[in-house]
Amino acid sequence: MILVTAEALESIGDRSVDVIRGRWTPAGIQNGSSLRLENIAVVLNDNQHEIRCVDLRRTDRVEVKNLSLVSYGGLIAPDSDMGLATPPTVPAKGCIGLTMTDGSNYDYSNYTNVQTWGFDEGIQVGGEHVVCVNCGAAIGNYGFTFGNYDTRCGSNHPITMINCLDERNINLPLFGFCGDHDANGELPGEQEITMISFNIERLADKTPGGKLGDVMRELRPGLWKGNIGFTAQPAWCHTNATDFKIWENDGSGRGIVTRNNCHKSVCTTAERLSYYPTYGQLFFDTDLGRLLICINPEDKVWVDAMGKQV
Repeated sequence: MILVTAEALESIGDRSVDVIRGRWTPAGIQNGSSLRLENIAVVLNDNQHEIRCVDLRRTDRVEVKNLSLVSYGGLIAPDSDMGLATPPTVPAKGCIGLTMTDGSNYDYSNYTNVQTWGFDEGIQVGGEHVVCVNCGAAIGNYGFTFGNYDTRCGSNHPITMINCLDERNINLPLFGFCGDHDANGELPGEQEITMISFNIERLADKTPGGKLGDVMRELRPGLWKGNIGFTAQPAWCHTNATDFKIWENDGSGRGIVTRNNCHKSVCTTAERLSYYPTYGQLFFDTDLGRLLICINPEDKVWVDAMGKQV
């Protein structure tokens, strides 16, 4: 375990620093390839400083396993429920758990059993050919952000997440830039994101600051593509919700097939209307005897195969 004390944090002043990082050189994207990190914990005394626990930019083909990152070590005591019933303070901007690799990752990057607690951005996801299994981020500002840090290469190939969790964060995941560049500048869009069994807990009173922020959103709506299947628990001692809004109503997520895994695909009109649908969701209404598609989740607008509203 690496413990970053209060004295160490105060000594950094206004600088942005890293606890663990790959060496940043102009040597190219294969610099630091095949790095393996396993069985490591980094504990910060508090989350009020601009500090990154692990920075993997300019590394390749990383294998990360059993990584725990905690931002409020100074508040933990044997008789404390800090981090469970009591959330930590709202983290300072730039207090980051893990930053993944640069774009154009050479071969694969694998992350297994990575967990962060109490950061401004728990896990900054980026790079290509990324696989995350059993990774989670809790009780911070953003649990996950995607493409929200500068890279020097393209970000086109898939990011896949399996059984990952976003619990009691102020905001749900934020999607930034993806795509590539050529001599004329940006070539934005079309990177694939797949989330399989993505788990959300959304509880204001168990969240830093006691207020909820944004649901999922894209800084440039429609940029990302892929598939997301999720469940969302709105309170403790409560079942997963069928009326949960997952995307901001600004065009975000329009390129991603998103499904609340608690929704049936076939049921009555009344049950269909009790759901908060997703854009493009397909549903067979047994009362109407028709296959329907949602074209406006916010207002629950459904049309049939001929485009007629029902």
